[in-house]
Amino acid sequence: MTIVTQPDGRAVLVDKDGRATPELQNFLDDLSLASGVKQLEPFTVAALPNAAPSGRIVFVSDDIGGAVLAFSDGENWLRSTDRAIVSS
Repeated sequence: MTIVTQPDGRAVLVDKDGRATPELQNFLDDLSLASGVKQLEPFTVAALPNAAPSGRIVFVSDDIGGAVLAFSDGENWLRSTDRAIVSS
């Protein structure tokens, strides 16, 4: 297997098993964030984590009105569409 390095030859970007090194993974993560698209893990209403702390965002797959983005106010998960508490 070929070991891939940066153009200057210093850092190995892929290990001998073909896995990304931490340096490459950080670079790829930065690219993902730069694209402006974030993949959220879906949660069912029953599996939602505790709402504390506030300011977190989740994708709820089975809200009573259908799939919805929800945010935490520190006490409840609120639908982004109408600020009502998420329910099934």
